[in-house]
Amino acid sequence: MRPTERSSLPQSTRTSLPSSFLLPIIALLLACLTGAVSGQAQPVPPSLDRQHSVRDYVVLSPAEARGRDTAVRVLAAPSATSEQVSYRAFNGRTYTLNRFHGHYIDVLLPDGWVQALSESQIRTFIDRTDLIYQHLSELVGAEPAGEGPLPVAVLPDDVCGGALGCGLIGHKGVEMLGDDFANSFSWREIAEDLPSGIVSHELTHNFDLFSGWIAYTPDTAHAWTDFLSFYYGSVLF
Repeated sequence: MRPTERSSLPQSTRTSLPSSFLLPIIALLLACLTGAVSGQAQPVPPSLDRQHSVRDYVVLSPAEARGRDTAVRVLAAPSATSEQVSYRAFNGRTYTLNRFHGHYIDVLLPDGWVQALSESQIRTFIDRTDLIYQHLSELVGAEPAGEGPLPVAVLPDDVCGGALGCGLIGHKGVEMLGDDFANSFSWREIAEDLPSGIVSHELTHNFDLFSGWIAYTPDTAHAWTDFLSFYYGSVLF
């Protein structure tokens, strides 16, 4: 039994196509739309233009991928809602964060977020992120590599060398910047009960399981996320 209660997500009542139908559709549409959508803006605030000024994703080697399974260690006995953990970031630095459990994801927050947000707001952020994961899993028909829930860590300083968010390609793991600039719109999204544009984008990098076979562009990783941005607009936002 996990030390804290996981959120309970209702099962979708929508009728969805089997993954055997979805994957060929995705491949065909991506092949057709790669050029057309490469210039499309992400459905996130204009201030996030900084997101694409640096590379916001990481491609792991097999050894690095195995190492991510031990990136989180519990430091203290859990409370009723969270537990203190040590988190090893993509850049190799170690942070002490507060882990909250969702159904598909775990959110790792610094003390500043825990102090600024209510328990209800934190739970809303977790549940929204769980739903994004669930929708992407249904669309793509497969899940990213990696053991256990997908960690979403909010870090106070360096994320992908200056990006607002960072995602592992094809593997579970998202990092978000948690400085004053980034917090200003992240907390506004939470207050307005909106999905996080950063989390949506970086989770799409995690679910990038096929672009290497079906798209060959100068920025294949973002051809994939640009394609799925149409899905964001119609379902998530």
